[in-house]
Amino acid sequence: MPLAAGGANFAVLSQGTPVPGAKLTIIDPDRWAKICADAEGRITVPARGEERHLLSTSHEVKGDRMLAGKSVASTIHVWTPT
Repeated sequence: MPLAAGGANFAVLSQGTPVPGAKLTIIDPDRWAKICADAEGRITVPARGEERHLLSTSHEVKGDRMLAGKSVASTIHVWTPT
């Protein structure tokens, strides 16, 4: 989630809790890059001009649960704000 409107700083959260070391992909019109969140789940998107960019990450939550009426051993949550 963005830490401020229009800012370059984000926090990766899972159920309100920071995800330390989360791996993210940043995609902009010219290139893509992979970065890792810090120990508090925070990242700063590198400045690359005023162009739009896409962030993407996923987080696996292990543990048996029911999903759509079926038992699963884990779920993967995907986050892609634009």
